[in-house]
Amino acid sequence: YATYQDLLAAGDGDGALQLLQDAAPQDVTAHGILGHAYERGYLTLHDSLDGRGVNVPIRTWPGQAALEGWRFKRHVDRAAQAGDPDALLMVARRGAESTRIENGRLVEADLTTAQRDTARAIYHRLVDTDVDRFRLAFLAQALGDTVAYRRHVTEAAAAGNPTACTFKVWFHEDEPQTTTSHTEGLIRYFDRVAACRPGHPIPYRAMSPLHDLRAQRDLGNGGAVAVLDSLAHLGVFERHPELAQALADHAPSVRS
Repeated sequence: YATYQDLLAAGDGDGALQLLQDAAPQDVTAHGILGHAYERGYLTLHDSLDGRGVNVPIRTWPGQAALEGWRFKRHVDRAAQAGDPDALLMVARRGAESTRIENGRLVEADLTTAQRDTARAIYHRLVDTDVDRFRLAFLAQALGDTVAYRRHVTEAAAAGNPTACTFKVWFHEDEPQTTTSHTEGLIRYFDRVAACRPGHPIPYRAMSPLHDLRAQRDLGNGGAVAVLDSLAHLGVFERHPELAQALADHAPSVRS
């Protein structure tokens, strides 16, 4: 995977694609990346700190995505039957892909009874393995086990996953931190998110509270303006210049 990332970073989409094609028959994760690439027409160099990725275009042929999708499903099913933890997790999460973030909260997947039973059985099989804890957390969340979900996010954050760390700060704090009435909470939120990824900017998606304030400011909301002024006065934009840049990039237009 490191070699694959290096090839993409160098803009060598053909080399990265060939690497995936060579690895796919034996590696279910590589096969999944390959299938998505054929469907979208590009490979993505993900920012490991959950920032914006870089897309590298590849050449695809009509019907190639559908064929690879069928091959991938067969590969996952066979690997799961053989006990591959990653493949088992993929099977368990079928249907759970509808889990999403909406208005700053997690919306659970709508699973059928059969999907839920399968997912629960696989979850209990994987919980004591070393399978990726962040991905396991979302399986627990899809099953409605909030305690296990939070525990696995904490485990992933403790293992150094910056996205899990951000989720822990964003969703698992007892005090509301994303409203304009909690200036001190906003400061703690931004500082804690930044601490999840030392030396790297706060990712765009984690700036949701700032985006809300910016939108209210642009609508003439005096309360939002006051909160932004307080954040500036307390040094938030100096500590995290990416926040100041996000405001500058979306400054309201001036009409004569």
